[in-house]
Amino acid sequence: MIVRSRKLRSFAWVLALAALIGSLGSCGAVPGAAVPAASGEEAAGMEDAGSANPWAELTDFSEHRTVRMLVVGDRPSDMDEVLEHINRRLNALINTDLELSFITLSDWSVVYPLMLTGADQLDLIYTSYWCNYQREAARGAFLELDNTFLTEYMPESLAGMPPEVWDYARVSGRLFAVPRSYTDNASYGAALIRKDALDAAGMESVTSYDGYEEFLLKSSSFGLGGYGLYAFPSLPMTAQLMMPREHLLYVTDDMSSTLVWDSDEGEITPENVEYLYMTDEYARYCRRMAEYAKAGVWPSNAISGMKHVQWQFEDGRSYSMIARIQEAQQYIDAVEAKGHEVVYTCLLDEDAFTMPSDYSGDMMAVSRFSADPVRAAICLDALRCDRELNFLCQGGIEGRHYILNGDGTRGPGPEAADYPWSCWAWALRNRDFYPGEQLSAEVEQVSREMARRQLPAEKWPFGGFTLDNSKYAAEIALMGSIVEEYRYSFDLGVFGDETEAKLEQFREELKDAGMDVVLDDWKRQVEERLKAAR
Repeated sequence: MIVRSRKLRSFAWVLALAALIGSLGSCGAVPGAAVPAASGEEAAGMEDAGSANPWAELTDFSEHRTVRMLVVGDRPSDMDEVLEHINRRLNALINTDLELSFITLSDWSVVYPLMLTGADQLDLIYTSYWCNYQREAARGAFLELDNTFLTEYMPESLAGMPPEVWDYARVSGRLFAVPRSYTDNASYGAALIRKDALDAAGMESVTSYDGYEEFLLKSSSFGLGGYGLYAFPSLPMTAQLMMPREHLLYVTDDMSSTLVWDSDEGEITPENVEYLYMTDEYARYCRRMAEYAKAGVWPSNAISGMKHVQWQFEDGRSYSMIARIQEAQQYIDAVEAKGHEVVYTCLLDEDAFTMPSDYSGDMMAVSRFSADPVRAAICLDALRCDRELNFLCQGGIEGRHYILNGDGTRGPGPEAADYPWSCWAWALRNRDFYPGEQLSAEVEQVSREMARRQLPAEKWPFGGFTLDNSKYAAEIALMGSIVEEYRYSFDLGVFGDETEAKLEQFREELKDAGMDVVLDDWKRQVEERLKAAR
């Protein structure tokens, strides 16, 4: 079995950095991921933008510039062609080209932090709570965006964003990123399962997490050439397999300060808000993952996997996956196009709560090392708020990659596989013109079940709540490092029969790092938030 240690992780970072530096060259991109922009000579010129150009007078655009953006996701096949369209529009609006670099989800945990150090020239960077946004902002990776800067260079975003959305991106009261303004119910708690695998399990349906567990534990005997649930590092499964099953809700999603509330305990108090990794629920989860690994639910070498679970499901290597509403339809379509019927089913019990997606789940930041932060900010404002640009980023070319229906929904175009909808532009989603997907009756039913369980916003006092971690920055950084060392192995059941001992060791290291005093301070902040909300 492969167990991650500090030494192994450090060695991986050294290798990644060496490979990165050796192959970046002069293009300023992740190896093999750069997308060339249209040249300055091919620029359309601002005179072609028409009269509706709210950015025309924000700065001097006489000099042509290139803005380099780093995003997380897989580079779509037709990215070059779509980027040509994007750059024609950008040149017409602000005499600017966009150059995109991609980090795959399987690589982000190693490569992404290196890209934030200024080793490569970047202007705009994707960020999120799951990319350790708060920690990276505190380290100085991103430019602070005060109200004056937003007013002068991102006026459309400032005017069009609901005021409460900005709170989700604040770190100790300071703003370092621009969230998406679109949200919907993004809770996990529903599974996609191949019908032939259900038949092999001798099960007519799966309607609960207990039933799903029964299915998974039988999956190694199906003989269908795959695994019950594919898993790989860099994608912790707590959100999919623990939080909804145990009725836990995130109070804050920063990975180094993951506080949760057990909704079974009734009224929210500082006493029943706990640090995720110290809860009884997390201990049960770790034991369960070890059982899954031992039963062969996923491959024994999953800890070294490099391919996202989505692609494993679509390629037939995985019989199931946990999928949110906004992902489910495209995954169903992709698998059924290959000849496999798929069932989408809600696993939540009646006492579970669901939540809308956190705006901080997808954000864009201006790099502190940007050579032209003003042009970068204006470019981001245009990508977010110009309808033509936003649709190009989200969906590619209408009629080919996507189709807009008469009811305002969208559907896949004949070449959707070459540019899947919103495959990288998550942080650019704009509520003013983001079209919902046309859903099958089965997905609609699960959507209704999720919506029926959604916790009313007025009953949730933690919308936009972020912790001030400045007082114990060193302790929290060490805790985050310890979590990174252990959690992937717990997620994939790598420790096997040693899981209990490793969990005790993990928790002792957290305590030695100063967790108790940090948790006391976090609970003090929670109490202040609760008092302010009354």
